[in-house]
Amino acid sequence: MSNSTEAVAHNTYFEGKVQSLGLDTEYGKATLGVMKKGAYEFGTSTPEKITIVAGEATISVDNVNYTRYTADDVILLEANIKFQIVCDTDLAYICYYE
Repeated sequence: MSNSTEAVAHNTYFEGKVQSLGLDTEYGKATLGVMKKGAYEFGTSTPEKITIVAGEATISVDNVNYTRYTADDVILLEANIKFQIVCDTDLAYICYYE
């Protein structure tokens, strides 16, 4: 875990509808984020482990086989892929990067 005194990284996407805060954890780099209800597409550059904290969404990798996720569900994503997420409600998540 970092004891850095640097400012917290704040990322904003999709005209402010998706936002995240960066942090260093005992598991490595992570972001805590929120998404407003809507549909979004993201890409990965490293493997990601996303845990839904609150809300509901369906997620697909490359528009194939949409799967529904709710609070406490974990999504494992490979590096260098695109994934689509449709948030049925406002959503909160934590994402760990390898």
